[in-house]
Amino acid sequence: MDQRSYAIEQDLKDIAQTRAEISRKVHLLDEEIRAQLQGIKVTSSELATIAAAIAKDVGHTTTRLLNPARQLDQRPMAVLAGVVLFGYAISMLEKRLRRPKVYPYYPSETQGVPIMPSESKEGDKTKSGVYPYFPERRNRSSFPAGAWSEIKNSFRSEIRHSQKAVMCSLRAFARDAAKQIVPALLGSLQPRSRISRR
Repeated sequence: MDQRSYAIEQDLKDIAQTRAEISRKVHLLDEEIRAQLQGIKVTSSELATIAAAIAKDVGHTTTRLLNPARQLDQRPMAVLAGVVLFGYAISMLEKRLRRPKVYPYYPSETQGVPIMPSESKEGDKTKSGVYPYFPERRNRSSFPAGAWSEIKNSFRSEIRHSQKAVMCSLRAFARDAAKQIVPALLGSLQPRSRISRR
């Protein structure tokens, strides 16, 4: 019986020692996990601080470079060209989005239900068929038709010339703006990346 009680006692000691060892290892693992979590928290807070500083610098630089009052003082013609281009782009967008409600004319070859004229007079040789929705406007001006077409053509050529000039000045403005904004943004990002490497 002595040997049996000794063996049981030894088994109980081994079990207690194993429990103590497991408890010690669980405690070490818990401390390791807490240390890792603390390191992650510190790193993420540092990254958030750096990101906020970079965003603040980029926002400050961008607002300074794109400040309309500053641009107007430095380049008044470029700002004027930008405003004109913006208005032109908006008007072109509006023209593309606006759908015509009535087609201005029907080709003479169109086959369809006779809709005009509804009543024909005796001796009137107007054929029935599809006709323009809007009757032709008669020239009520004292100018001959050729003079108006010449004036229209000269206005069209002037408008085309003005559009080309506006497009050239807008391209120059965009190129100058990109030349100033891109280096400023890159410059604001580079010092922060050097600080974060330390």
